[in-house]
Amino acid sequence: MLTSPGLAWQAALKMTDVKLDLFTDINMHLFIEKGTRGGVSMISNRHSEAKHPQCPNYDASEANKYITYLDANNLYGWAMSQLLPVNNFEWLSPEEISLQ
Repeated sequence: MLTSPGLAWQAALKMTDVKLDLFTDINMHLFIEKGTRGGVSMISNRHSEAKHPQCPNYDASEANKYITYLDANNLYGWAMSQLLPVNNFEWLSPEEISLQ
């Protein structure tokens, strides 16, 4: 083992008896690798003004605008508790993906 995370990964595979399929399609490998990302994300505007009847200086000629702040706790913990795919990887055709 070269790193502690590598050791932990190998130990987890051994303890769970999971057999991972090997990617033989380079495009599938690149697809998964490109989708891997991490870090803390926060999207916010530094300044915003609400415009609705409950606000002072409300102008009825302008469209209503509400400000909403959403906060979700433990997204990382939730993501880490989800099952990961381990085998039977296959590409889907556009017809199989279609919402119609």
